[in-house]
Amino acid sequence: MTAYDPQKHGALCATCPRKGCTPVPPEGRPGLRACLLGQDPGANEVRLLRPFVGATGTRLTHLLQYAHAEVGTPFERGSYFITNAALCAPLTKSEKEARGAVDACRPRLLRELAGLTPRAGVLAMGKWAYYALTGSDTGMGKYQGFHVELRGRKALPGTSSLWFEPVIHPAATFRQPDALPPLQAHVSGYVHRLTHGFGRQPALRINPGVEELRALVSACRMHRKALAVDVESMPPPGGPKRWALLPGFARLRAIGVGADVRYGVGLSWEWPIPVAGVLPLLREVFADSGFPKVLCNGYYYDVPLLERHGFQMR
Repeated sequence: MTAYDPQKHGALCATCPRKGCTPVPPEGRPGLRACLLGQDPGANEVRLLRPFVGATGTRLTHLLQYAHAEVGTPFERGSYFITNAALCAPLTKSEKEARGAVDACRPRLLRELAGLTPRAGVLAMGKWAYYALTGSDTGMGKYQGFHVELRGRKALPGTSSLWFEPVIHPAATFRQPDALPPLQAHVSGYVHRLTHGFGRQPALRINPGVEELRALVSACRMHRKALAVDVESMPPPGGPKRWALLPGFARLRAIGVGADVRYGVGLSWEWPIPVAGVLPLLREVFADSGFPKVLCNGYYYDVPLLERHGFQMR
C-alpha cells in the first residue's frame, strides 16, 4: 500500500512546524454526510496509522454508541469521515506550533470537507478543530451544543452548505470528569440532528432583552427545569492567555444561560452587559437557592469568577 502523502491532498507540509513527522491519514470515503474532526493524533494513532483508536477514540465510540441508541440507529464507524485538523502528532505543547500545524493542514482539510455530501455535519472536537473551521482560537465555549453555519465571507471554500457543532475534545473528560455529561448531551444532539434534521435545534441569541430572560426563567419554573449557566473568560490586560483559565485573574467576557424548555433556548450576553434590566434579574436568579442551576466545573471556575464580578450563586 502506498504511504499517504498529505501534500498530494493539499497540505502545505513544507511550512509546517511538524514537517517530517508521520501523518495519520483520514479514514472514510468521499460523499459521507457526517464527519468527526479532532485536533491531532496521539501515540496509538501514529502507531496504527488510524485516527481515534486510542483511549480517546474508545471514549468517543462509547459516546456515539449511546447517542445512536437514543435515536434508534446503530453506530457504524464507517458511516463517518474521520480526520484531524493536523494530521501529525504534536512535538510540544506550544500553541504557536499547534496553530502553525493546523494552518499548514487547512487546505487539505478543506478539500476533504468539500468532498462530503451537501448539508454534511461536522462534530468539531476541541479548540484546534474549531480554529480550523473558523480561523478563531477563542469563543468556542458559547457555541457548544449548537449547530453553526459559516456563511457569506466566513463560508469555507467549496463547503457553503456545511454545518458543524463545536464540543470539547473527549480527551478533556479524562482530566475533567464533570465535563463528560455535557459532552454526552452535545454528541447526542449532533446525532439527533444528523438523523432528524434541525426541528429541535436550540436557538441561541446574543445580547437579548430582559423580556426574553424573564420568559426563560418563568418557563423553567413552570416546567421545573434547571437553568444551565456558563461563562466565557479572557485574560487581564497585559496578562498571558493562560490566566484566562484562572478564576482569580480572569476577566468575564460573556455570560450565558440556557434550558431545554420545549425546543431549547440559549441566551448569551457580551460583558459588560449593555441591556437594561438583565443584570438585576440575573443576580436575582443566581442568588435564588430554590431555583436549580447547572454548571460545568462550576465549583472550581464559574462560581468564583462570577462571585468576583458581584454575583452570588446559591
